[in-house]
Amino acid sequence: MNKYNLKIKQTNITDFYKTKNQVISKSKKEEYISLITDDEPSECENDLIILEEKIKPIDDHDEESHLKKSTKSQFFKANENEVVNKYDENLFDEKRAILLQNLKEKPEIYRPILNEDILINDSSQRIPSYRIHQFPECEDKITIDFFPKNSQTVYHFISHLHSDHHVGFSKKWLAQNPNAIIVFGEENYLPFLYKFNIVNFKSKVKDLEEDYEAITSRILVIRKNKPLKLFLNKGDSYILVKTLNANHCIGACLLLFEYYDEFNQLKETVLHTGDFRYNSKMMLPKLKNIYFDKIYLDTTYKSPVWNFTPKEELLDKVSDFLQLKLKPAIIDNWFQKGRIQRTLDTFVKNITFDKKSLKTLIVLGSYTIGKEFLASGISSKLNDCPILLDRDGFRSLYNLPKNGNFIISNDVVNDLINSFKDHDIVVYLGSIGNPKEIKQKLKLFNVEKLFGKMITICISLSGWNFYNWKNFFQDMEIVEELPIVNESNCFRVLEEFNDNSYVKRKYQLDEIFNSDLIFDDNFEVDLENLPKWIITQDKLNRIVYWKLSYSDHSSYKELSQCCTELKYGEIIPTVNTHNMELLDYHINLWKLCNISNR
Repeated sequence: MNKYNLKIKQTNITDFYKTKNQVISKSKKEEYISLITDDEPSECENDLIILEEKIKPIDDHDEESHLKKSTKSQFFKANENEVVNKYDENLFDEKRAILLQNLKEKPEIYRPILNEDILINDSSQRIPSYRIHQFPECEDKITIDFFPKNSQTVYHFISHLHSDHHVGFSKKWLAQNPNAIIVFGEENYLPFLYKFNIVNFKSKVKDLEEDYEAITSRILVIRKNKPLKLFLNKGDSYILVKTLNANHCIGACLLLFEYYDEFNQLKETVLHTGDFRYNSKMMLPKLKNIYFDKIYLDTTYKSPVWNFTPKEELLDKVSDFLQLKLKPAIIDNWFQKGRIQRTLDTFVKNITFDKKSLKTLIVLGSYTIGKEFLASGISSKLNDCPILLDRDGFRSLYNLPKNGNFIISNDVVNDLINSFKDHDIVVYLGSIGNPKEIKQKLKLFNVEKLFGKMITICISLSGWNFYNWKNFFQDMEIVEELPIVNESNCFRVLEEFNDNSYVKRKYQLDEIFNSDLIFDDNFEVDLENLPKWIITQDKLNRIVYWKLSYSDHSSYKELSQCCTELKYGEIIPTVNTHNMELLDYHINLWKLCNISNR
């Protein structure tokens, strides 16, 4: 007999809410139900449209802290715009052509010319251990995704251009560290120069600096499918560096290092994931035959409760949900109900309504880069609808996905209107700080005057949207609360972690209710009775806010796949290092399963 009667006639999440009153005894399950039936939107997360995934602790210099620091630069940018009313497109194109030629001429073999020895300053800024790597049997080191005030190494690698992966870098840093060399994947070259206005590339009024060749000679690129050979310091030891798509954001790379001594003997192979989302089908064929002495691993989602839907599968679910459930529910709730008011609107404002041609704007909240995969996928599944990008950002300098109908816009409002002339759906990919400002920023009132009533669906994109009651599962981050693992039970424990059966049993739950359950075939969309931590509506402004669990970081299950499929000696976590005991527990579990497989 079902003690709590929780499975009777449960066709969707709303039915589950109604069972709260049936729980008569105090238990973990009762506490859980009380959490998920809270209809108040979460006040602790200002991310209805995600600008920063809260991935790393504050001391890891996450994206949010750097966005706050950008206020000053935005002030100067505004002053520049007061002087220059029109962007000089020809000047920019000329500079771009010169720098593209400069990119083509980048060497594939590089030996540094040091003006002086790099002195290790003990009082200098502390570098996190996972940001610096020392090769065996020598003093040679490299720094990855970090720029201390006083450089401790010659080579500084950048895995991708999210701000928490070039902490400390500026044009001033480049001048203050004359021996430092910057290295990244070739796709990031122009965006990097633009983001930091290196050699005046971003400037609307200035030519390239006269010594641009000398400055850019300190920036090296790793070409696709070609290794870059870098000699270390003053000796003949060297590293070969290769890249692989990290499945994170545009331009993000896995970094593969092979270290050779002065006798040309391979001494160490290292993989640095940067930020990544492991995809076995994409990555394993290129990595399975390599033994890595060390893997620096993105451990953002370190607990088994974070097992959200794979990206490719989620894309289909999101597209179907938008077309078949959410949009019809919005039309029914906003336009079909209250017919008298709708008739008055039509008479007074001369605004017509045809649900077949109702204009729909889909706003995808994003960093300065990121979420391009989802945007292009939605575009291809919704009749190649346009994706608007603001040209005033370095995202536009990348080679964007070919399956998306991207429009790089100098005037987003005007291009939005022009796009609606030929399409009923338009996607906008970009950063909007306050969702309530959407109508004002994009001037949607002007759009409605031209096309009639429209709806706006704003989608917050973050893996942290998966749950609204994160603290409920906090015991899963206490090692003493987890099962003891050994060679005899490791496979069973990992399987139960990956399919959530362990979590369900531990917390006496029939189901772990997360934001992905709205994709269930039996889920009925009723805007008046939806969990507000997933979807809320603003009828007055005709805007829907949807908090979607979409991440460009590996889920726990995907981390498990990575660490049981690849061959390696040591895993070094790069995120959530404040809880090393928990990380060591899962790393040991993965390695036990990996050793048993081999």
